[in-house]
Amino acid sequence: HFGSSRRTPQRVRVDAMGCSKGKFAIAKPQTSSVQVHPSEKVVWTGGACPEASLKKSHFDNNFGMQPPSIAASIALSRGKAPSLPLASGPVAHEGQENDSDEMRQLLSLVESNNRLAHLSTFAKAYCSRDFCARILHKYGGDVRRSAAKLETALVWRQQHEKLITFREFREASDLRIIGSDSIGRPILYHCARNQLLPNSQGLDQYVVCMLQAIDIMPAGVSKMTHIWDMHGLKIMLNLNPAAVLALLSVLEAYFAERMHQLFVLDVPRAAQFLVDAVWPLVPESTRRKVAFLQADAALLRLEADCEADVFNRIHTVVHENRDPRLSLEQRRRVWSQQLPMVGATRVQL
Repeated sequence: HFGSSRRTPQRVRVDAMGCSKGKFAIAKPQTSSVQVHPSEKVVWTGGACPEASLKKSHFDNNFGMQPPSIAASIALSRGKAPSLPLASGPVAHEGQENDSDEMRQLLSLVESNNRLAHLSTFAKAYCSRDFCARILHKYGGDVRRSAAKLETALVWRQQHEKLITFREFREASDLRIIGSDSIGRPILYHCARNQLLPNSQGLDQYVVCMLQAIDIMPAGVSKMTHIWDMHGLKIMLNLNPAAVLALLSVLEAYFAERMHQLFVLDVPRAAQFLVDAVWPLVPESTRRKVAFLQADAALLRLEADCEADVFNRIHTVVHENRDPRLSLEQRRRVWSQQLPMVGATRVQL
């Protein structure tokens, strides 16, 4: 409930793609198993960091394996492991003879006395071939622009080491990985009607959700789809365009080339000022991935991209979030049970 009396937030440990079952109000911390649909499977493969240790080879009927705790994951990161895009160990640069000149220039920025060598080991670990290749692709091979975005990403990573490592956030809205499309790209669903906090307080939750999406990507998949359902948008919680620009900055640098497409559903006229403030600052390469649609039109496109069970889940959620008979508590119970947060901690209101 959101009454007038103030209550101290309770941290709730969330493991194995689950959450505190059913009870979303202030409650005794508890660990729950994943609310997995019958066709889903999550496999823990181990790895050097919680960000890169899960892979999901689509969803099948086996969900008996669970990841270790955050403490165990951090312990893993201190051992030797192959170089990974999000690993927290030293950067390995084997095989440089096969790198392009552009790739060599980016990788060298974190070495010796070069421009980014002063950053922490944790920050520099993100300077991998995979990430540099995505940056170069996004910026058309332009080394100067790519180097600037690389610096932005590494500095941001250094500033947010605690968030990336512990994945602790305040629950600001209904944001969940609602499924994956037919080739395994995760689909993130955000509902504005269910927003709980001002948009300036929602970035941490969105970052953690994207990290979780990367965790469950099957081999060969590197992107995700975003759905921003703007029906019921609370204008008073979204007066600050800077919050959207902060998310855009993270998407353009740290999560470069991670977006497959973004569907923005049913934007109310009252929110046009946000679009007008942000849209001119969105790069053309990102604009091409964004579609402003009515809900029914978006559902048609999603139906073509998803298996029946995932599409039915999205269809149900979109319509439930437009049902005036359902209270916030009833809707929140549903999204809390579906939140896939591996090794994360939510601070509930």
